[in-house]
Amino acid sequence: MATNTHGSFAVTTQGVYKTLQTPVAAAASIASTRSDAYVSQTIETDLGGKAITGSVTISGVGDKGTAAVNATNTMTFDDTAYTSATATWTFSAGPDSAGALDTTTITLVDFDGTSVVFEIDDAGTGAGNGVTGSNIAVINKTLDGVTVAGSMGPSNLATSLAYWINQQGTLDIVATNPGAGQITLTQGAGGEGSNTAITLSAASTWNTSSSVNCPAAFTGGAITAPSTPTVTLTGGSDVHTVTFTGVASGANAYLNQFNIDGNGATTATNLYNLIINASKGLGTARMTVAKVGGALTLTHQPAGVIGNTSAVVMGGNMGAYTSVDPDTFFSGGLDRTQVDYVLQYSVDGVTWSTGNNSSVLISDVDLASLGTYVGTVTTAIQAPFYRTGLNVDGLSNTAGAGTTLAVATNLAFKYT
Repeated sequence: MATNTHGSFAVTTQGVYKTLQTPVAAAASIASTRSDAYVSQTIETDLGGKAITGSVTISGVGDKGTAAVNATNTMTFDDTAYTSATATWTFSAGPDSAGALDTTTITLVDFDGTSVVFEIDDAGTGAGNGVTGSNIAVINKTLDGVTVAGSMGPSNLATSLAYWINQQGTLDIVATNPGAGQITLTQGAGGEGSNTAITLSAASTWNTSSSVNCPAAFTGGAITAPSTPTVTLTGGSDVHTVTFTGVASGANAYLNQFNIDGNGATTATNLYNLIINASKGLGTARMTVAKVGGALTLTHQPAGVIGNTSAVVMGGNMGAYTSVDPDTFFSGGLDRTQVDYVLQYSVDGVTWSTGNNSSVLISDVDLASLGTYVGTVTTAIQAPFYRTGLNVDGLSNTAGAGTTLAVATNLAFKYT
């Protein structure tokens, strides 16, 4: 904070009134946030009991107050409550053996419902000879993608299929090759929704070509069983409260329900979408939400200390799905601070009254508009020294959006 002192007063009289006019104090091209104070020269006339009229002329666009700050809170969903489904089998014969797997297909579906068809494509050369439509050609590859010449045996068939599955960026399934001829698939998201079907175009042929058959579905996908997990949030000037309830599947938004199946990031997305829904949640007029992975940052609307009274209540076993629980109350909300024009007092001409202990001539001199503001006050305080000041405690932003400011003040009082 800097204190800028106006130059000497220009003194005029009109009848029984004396007017003290300061020259303009200007700050050009200042930063977008600057908490300068502007004060007049010292007045040694006793102003106690006098009717005083003051005016301030402001130029430089933008609200000269410091904006209100929104209260916030955070919570993070993690993956510890979710188990991903898996599928494992072992090949014992290659495509061009008696099993005749060449041209057969396997269809995999991930948690999100994305479906990809893989077609065994073995021409005996390692390059394949083409597949049907948009099917993914499974040609002879090592697990790290090196093309292998010749026909696929059971070991190469497992590494080739695993390689091509892992190349599909839209399919949230990871394939590994833990042993010769063996393939293990793991869903990228957990819960019951990851127990998806596996479809073979020629199941009997696949079975005769396997020592451990390919299963008809992923299995083992589960979550920690919901026990009415809830989170209650309050937002808005109307102090509107909504309780959101997590369910394993089949959420009904009209009942303020969200699915907790999948993983932490998926659950966070489901709750996010429900909170910002104006008709079924709080809506962005009452609360905005930012999401990164499984983390949600909740911002109370409107800004101000009203948000600090907004409570968060977790119920049931909601804590089983979160690694970071929200605080009991939102915090950090601040009301807008305004710029006041005041009459200060001093007993020694050095130490001056604070803004709260001074007489306010004009409250909030600039609400994003320019021009002249006028106010009056009759002070009962007698002191040897007075001065007028703008933003005397340096608590507010005096720069505004235009990053410029020019201030001129006048003080008029009866001198008889």
